[in-house]
Amino acid sequence: MLYYNSGLIGLPVREARSGETLAIVEKLIIDPRSFTLAALRLTTAEKESSYMVSTSIDEINLRHGIFFTDTDAISKLSELPRLQEVVDLGFELLKLPVRTQGAKKLASQKLGSVEDFVIDDTSFAVFQIVVKRGLFSGFLPELAINRQQILELTNRQLIVADAYAKSALPATASTASE
Repeated sequence: MLYYNSGLIGLPVREARSGETLAIVEKLIIDPRSFTLAALRLTTAEKESSYMVSTSIDEINLRHGIFFTDTDAISKLSELPRLQEVVDLGFELLKLPVRTQGAKKLASQKLGSVEDFVIDDTSFAVFQIVVKRGLFSGFLPELAINRQQILELTNRQLIVADAYAKSALPATASTASE
């Protein structure tokens, strides 16, 4: 299934056997090298943030939360050196400027910025991004840009193929789990 980032924020993280809520999803950590979900940053009873790597997720259910069975699924960042590498990259997908492809900056067109994104729960890949238009384009619809239409991704911008930039088809992301 497909899930919007915004639909996962605030979900409870529960141990599958007991159903006990151990944390709340605070943020999705995206690895820009693979454009996949690396981990969830969680809010727990402790002051320091905790993390759950995506491979520890057993089930996502928008009504009941995110479930796991591994007893070591929730960890501190210091216990996850590979995730520390991803966090150190400082990549933030939300609010990242989106431009069309162009040989020079003037030849490309700014489309807006990433407002939301869609995750596939099987591969944990970013399936689609949702681009909010700028202030003066407020009357224009949001753009839904598929993963295959993304040409380049950096910490400063996201470049998409110009022919696809006009598409305003929405994602078929799940709004309720079965």
